[in-house]
Amino acid sequence: MEGIFFARFDDEAGPVLVMHVDYEDNYERCQEFSSIFEHVTDYIITRKELCGSILTVTDSNKKIQSCPLYVENSNFYKRNSFFFAFGFVFEQHFEAGPYSATLRKICAEMRTLEVEAQLLSGSVDDVTEKLRPTLCRVLHDLRKWRQCVVTIGESNSLLALKVVPRLIDPPEVFDHHVPVRVRSIDALVTKEWDVTIKRVLDFIDGERHIKLIAEESGVASSLVRKCVRQLLYFRCVRLVDIFQYSNLYACTPRIVELAKNQKLAKACIKYISHGDTLPSLQYVFHLYSSLQPSVPLKVFCLVNDTFTNHVDDRKLVLFGILHGFIKRIHKFPIYAKPVLPNMTFQQYKDEHKDAKVLPEYTQGHHSFDAICAQLWIPEQQVASTVDMAALDIVQK
Repeated sequence: MEGIFFARFDDEAGPVLVMHVDYEDNYERCQEFSSIFEHVTDYIITRKELCGSILTVTDSNKKIQSCPLYVENSNFYKRNSFFFAFGFVFEQHFEAGPYSATLRKICAEMRTLEVEAQLLSGSVDDVTEKLRPTLCRVLHDLRKWRQCVVTIGESNSLLALKVVPRLIDPPEVFDHHVPVRVRSIDALVTKEWDVTIKRVLDFIDGERHIKLIAEESGVASSLVRKCVRQLLYFRCVRLVDIFQYSNLYACTPRIVELAKNQKLAKACIKYISHGDTLPSLQYVFHLYSSLQPSVPLKVFCLVNDTFTNHVDDRKLVLFGILHGFIKRIHKFPIYAKPVLPNMTFQQYKDEHKDAKVLPEYTQGHHSFDAICAQLWIPEQQVASTVDMAALDIVQK
């Protein structure tokens, strides 16, 4: 955020910029904004229909966010109404959405003070003297700490502000996903929390998948998915895949962070080790960088003798996935062509209708993990059925 401004409608001059506070008090930037203000006046001082709305306009590489308001009183105003607006100035590509609620609160408080004490409609010098210290403090604190508590004018009205980041919608949660806690949740739980979420929390251990949590907790799978999605929204958990030694993994370019970040490397070594002896960073880096999509995890661990070198295989994979060092390679069974000459897909379905892996799972939309969780069967059974049906397997 580069600045805060206050504008109002003057009965003689029309829309005027009363005050603009720059974060560095840069004279050239203030002059630049004055010229921009003339171009976007219609989006700052608006008609009544738009008052109360957050308006955002871009001009000259600046993004301007304003909240126009008005006060009606025939005893104080010549035109029976007083129009004004406060606003923020950002760089053109800055994400200004999280600041909308903050700006709306500032304007609401200023409108109250105008109704009670005509704080905003006095002379320019008087308004500037009363408001400038407040706006300077708000700008400084929001830039530095993203929150601010300040008093306004002679009334000492208290204004508490905080910029809350906008959270994105979490991804869909499926039965084969495994929720992993990434922050301490138990300390946040109160008696006001939803009973179902508190029930589900007891079974989130980084090992149980959604369907298993539903089975053991006695909560319907659909409700478990909703609870986990809510926890995802507030960044309390992350989703990983079911841990199996038949899984395939591959190294990613982010592995270089393990070598560059000493604090991250120490946390990794401490987390993945078992016993009192810690593995070396060189050995851990070698493990992650040696993962190949053609080698199952079981073979990889035997070749590199992870147990003797005091490495917990599950934690090794989990830490790598959560920090992006490695990625999971999924297997998808696909009915790509007729198993026999001139066999249609419907004939294939009829022939395999008694098979545990139903034909609807072989159209490229379900991974081995999803099929195992959905049908409650081990991966070996899925693999043997796929082999018998002569299906193709796509890895990605």
